[in-house]
Amino acid sequence: MEILARCSRYYMYAHYRHLTNSKFVINKHINYTHLQDSLASLIGLYFDHDDVISNQMTSQHSRRVHMDMLALYLLINIDSQQTLLHVLKKVPEEWRHDSTFSKVIKLCLVNVNKNYYNMIRIIQDLATSSSCSGILKFALAIVLADAREEFLKTLCFSHHSKMTRFPLSVLSQWFYVNDVDDMKQFCSEHNLDLLLEDGDAVKLSKVQFKPGENFPLCPVIQQCNDFDLSNIISF
Repeated sequence: MEILARCSRYYMYAHYRHLTNSKFVINKHINYTHLQDSLASLIGLYFDHDDVISNQMTSQHSRRVHMDMLALYLLINIDSQQTLLHVLKKVPEEWRHDSTFSKVIKLCLVNVNKNYYNMIRIIQDLATSSSCSGILKFALAIVLADAREEFLKTLCFSHHSKMTRFPLSVLSQWFYVNDVDDMKQFCSEHNLDLLLEDGDAVKLSKVQFKPGENFPLCPVIQQCNDFDLSNIISF
């Protein structure tokens, strides 16, 4: 189990690094397949051996590792309701009350309704929590990037108008971006017109919106860059 957990953590690290660093070259498809397979095998072992997750004598550290792996499994399969239901049926009731694990479950449930605003709020809460591990922040960064793009697309359709002038300062708060300049760059990468003469605003347009080509920076990712590989794969 420990080998599978270490492999899963490394594949997650490699997946994140490949998305954010052009010099970190891997076969994305093969790496992601290995990530899914390793985690699926690990979680299967957890559930096949009831004592792994139900044993009250399990150390707090081991239990934290098990919950992190389960949370990671949920995050990389966030669009799979079947995965969520399977995990909820198997985990002990007390685990659902764990601060980090319960928020990951809540994030998955909110994703079902595609409530991107609340998704970003939950991710922000997790990312700023001292109990959230580095490996989970890699996965959160990727979930956040997808949520932000889909949220912007939704706003472009719901607020589409020739007269729309949406304040960038408000978008920055909604999208969990601390710097308005980063928000400007994010909007520009999605082909939206900036209206700087109107007090830093953006024109939301369903016609102009285009998916971004680059993996966007965000506070979660900036924190992840400080992690060392030896710390990521160790326990």
